[in-house]
Amino acid sequence: MTTQKLIEIIGHEAAEKLVASVGGQHVYIPRRVVAADRDECIVILFSESLKQGTSCMSAYERCADQSGLTVRQIRRIVNE
Repeated sequence: MTTQKLIEIIGHEAAEKLVASVGGQHVYIPRRVVAADRDECIVILFSESLKQGTSCMSAYERCADQSGLTVRQIRRIVNE
């Protein structure tokens, strides 16, 4: 990733802090960091759907449609 791309993604100030902290090193960022926030939003959406009287299957499908994941993945996230 180029420096310019990094600045576009996280902003100039955050990029400067990151470079000051780990500049010159290879940094691995696991997808799970981002997925944790996504999963929390999915669980909230699922719960809200049920509170509105939606069936479980419809709630799974709604979450899948909105997140771009499969119903099976949504079930795993909700059941964790």
